[in-house]
Amino acid sequence: MWWQAYGFDAQEKFTGEKYTISGGIKIAKRVNLNKPKNSGAGAILLAQKLGAAEVILIGYDATKDKGKAHWHPDHIKGLPNAGVAHLWPDQFKELKQQLHINVINCSRRTAITAFKTKPLEEVLWQTRYSES
Repeated sequence: MWWQAYGFDAQEKFTGEKYTISGGIKIAKRVNLNKPKNSGAGAILLAQKLGAAEVILIGYDATKDKGKAHWHPDHIKGLPNAGVAHLWPDQFKELKQQLHINVINCSRRTAITAFKTKPLEEVLWQTRYSES
């Protein structure tokens, strides 16, 4: 449904690679991700599939903050708007069992307890100086 509603905009405005778990989408590469239960989980699984050694989460709050489902306005009628956000923290616990990579949650506020949390500044500092 998302591709039907936003696919043209995605093609026009985003020139990078696009991936989907849905079939029949010509502008995106189809990828099998073992049925993620939410788009955030899908993004983590995709990063692992593409060879990432570590994933840093930013903005993974897994809540309806102040009644808002997203950082942007609600999706158009017919698309879900985080009606099952209360299920996401447990879904990330299930996801962790499928992962072979390190995940650090650097979100300022989060309901996700499956991954270790650290301030983003600390992770970026460590990354910068461990490569020197």
